[in-house]
Amino acid sequence: MIQTHYIAYACNEPYAQYVAVSLKSLCDSQPCHTNVSWEIHILTDGLSKKSKQQLEAVSSLRNDFKLTIHTIQAERLKGLPIERFTHITYFRFFIADVIPHANRVFYIDTDCLVLDDLSGLFNTPLDKTIGVVTKPTDEDNKRRLGLSEKNNYFIAAPILINIPLWNERNYTQRLIQWCHDHKHILRYPDQDALNVVLQDDLVQLPMRYNVAPFFLSYQLFKTSALLPQIRDCLFSPAIVHFASGAPWYQDEVQHPFAHLWHATNETLDKPAKITYRCKGWLRLKHQIKFWLFPASRPKAPSLQELQEKFLESTCTSPQQRLDTSIEP
Repeated sequence: MIQTHYIAYACNEPYAQYVAVSLKSLCDSQPCHTNVSWEIHILTDGLSKKSKQQLEAVSSLRNDFKLTIHTIQAERLKGLPIERFTHITYFRFFIADVIPHANRVFYIDTDCLVLDDLSGLFNTPLDKTIGVVTKPTDEDNKRRLGLSEKNNYFIAAPILINIPLWNERNYTQRLIQWCHDHKHILRYPDQDALNVVLQDDLVQLPMRYNVAPFFLSYQLFKTSALLPQIRDCLFSPAIVHFASGAPWYQDEVQHPFAHLWHATNETLDKPAKITYRCKGWLRLKHQIKFWLFPASRPKAPSLQELQEKFLESTCTSPQQRLDTSIEP
């Protein structure tokens, strides 16, 4: 019997090229099994013929991949805040509407790179509606949204969705309504809504399925309960999430795994554009500054530095440090 794994993305036209990079990493990292097929679903407000062809070209690299593009008519989103984020950010609310036949769907953000086999996720028991990676420390957002003490704030992608439960509990409409009713406190619109409405209907996934920059903080190296998971993030990540530091923006702090994104991008027939987040005069200022003073580019600790610091802080002897030199 063939088991189908469902993957979802959401993007507009400018970001389709970056979905292509993430999709290529998915193609490269998933083993081929005769009893497993993959359905890739992209939710969008409209893509050009060129972008569709690029995404189809990447998907067609695998005979077991099938690509479907859904154009979302989002009238229900009218009036919701889109100052910091476009309306595309709300599209994850509609995943269960466009893939109602799936048992579970794994939603991946545009700025994610898949590095390891995801089959385990689709076979993991999921008796709640979503599976997420929570942030171990984020008291500010917990207080802002009034989350209960036992619950931690989580990032809204990647997210594993139990489609039957989602539809049974009418979460699409409930999330949209919550956003309309709480526009005055929304900072990360869809993410805030998911954190409040589903705060007691989730299971926690291992951190290695969402290796965002804040999980690689030196400060967390002091938290003994998190050390096994942080080790996995540094040495065997499943999904790297370039949150708040997209690798295609030259004027943002680069994620320690950014080099892997660039390497994947270069394998595409038409690599995604490397650009700047800042516009106009500020962009020109950055371009001139970085050209004259290359060392002035935003920096973060390198992967090697983080790995060495982690081993130094967790190993008790030089021999242990030698024995644990693991390649990511």
